[in-house]
Parts: sequence; C-alpha cells; structure tokens
Amino acid sequence: MAFQIYGLKRDAPGLELADGAVVTEGCRGTKTAKEIAYMDLANRITKLAYQEAFNHIKAGMTPNELSTAVSEAHRKMGANGGGGPQFGLNTAFPTAPARLVPSRTAPSSWSTAAAPCRAIAPT
Repeated sequence: MAFQIYGLKRDAPGLELADGAVVTEGCRGTKTAKEIAYMDLANRITKLAYQEAFNHIKAGMTPNELSTAVSEAHRKMGANGGGGPQFGLNTAFPTAPARLVPSRTAPSSWSTAAAPCRAIAPT
C-alpha cells in the first residue's frame, strides 16, 4: 500500500489523500447472512478444488503447475477460481525446492526437501 501512496503523491502532488479505513472497515467487517453463506460456499468449493488438485500431484510439479490444477478443478465445478500454492524461493516456505519431490520417509506422502507437504486450504 505504501508504494501506491508514494506513487500517487509523486504523480499527483495536488491531491489531498485521506484515510478511507472508516468506510472500508465498516464494509469489510459487517456481513449479512447471505454474504456469509456465499463466503462459505466459495470456501467449500476452494477446499474441494485443492483436494482434487492434490489427488494429481506428482514429483517435479512446480507451484505454477499445481496452481493450474487447482484452477482446472474450479472450472470443472463451474466456478471461476484458482489457487496460489507456494513453495520454493521467495515464499513463506523458502527452504523448499521449486519442485515437489517424493518424501524419503513416507513414500505415500509428498514433501519438499525441508518438510512434508500438507493440504493447506480453507476449512
């Protein structure tokens, strides 16, 4: 966010910027029962999509390939969605290689060099 504010101040120095948190916090923090139901449905669809994608995981798969599998699973359910699985450099799991490898300790599980892969999806 800071880079956006910096860019606005640089490109439009005559603008007076105001904090919009008072508006956005109210919109984001208050949900109707219908909005919560939609969020729950999206959550369930995404969890199913990740589960389907993990059924097709294989050695050498990159984060982009796994993301494509998650997107394809969404599409098969009639939803527009995707995933952002992250492993490898420049992620929250930086010690992992950029490709998945079979676990040496448990042949049926998948891991990166550092730790087992776990399905991290909304519950």
